[in-house]
Amino acid sequence: MTDLVTIGSQLIKQRLGLDLSPLEVTRNDRGNVVSATFQIENAQIRFLNEHGEDFVDLACSFEPAQFFIFDDVDVAFGWKTLEDVLAKKSPEPVGAVFARFAENRAELMAALDFSTYRKTIDQLKRVRQLREQTFVDRLR
Repeated sequence: MTDLVTIGSQLIKQRLGLDLSPLEVTRNDRGNVVSATFQIENAQIRFLNEHGEDFVDLACSFEPAQFFIFDDVDVAFGWKTLEDVLAKKSPEPVGAVFARFAENRAELMAALDFSTYRKTIDQLKRVRQLREQTFVDRLR
């Protein structure tokens, strides 16, 4: 398994042309990296490994403790539908997720600007709640 610091650094370099070191690296009790967080303008991007699967999460720099899975970002910005997200059988490769971040960077940075980030965070919370509730409803 490739280290998340390396994965994140390489994707950021390839897609954005930036040489960045992570703001934070979290390791498990065996010393393996389980998350690496990078600051990109108004966003914090976290590359995360849970249960052997890699994910990309997004937080606003003004509220860095509150990360959102990228599925919620996709739905909130209209890049994917809720149905697309719920139909997935496995996580999307982090390279594809980060490519979408890079392609939509200007829109995301505008939405995470100090004057607009609260509205964006509220929208992301609504999408998360809707996704979670829809998932639970389908289990019934």
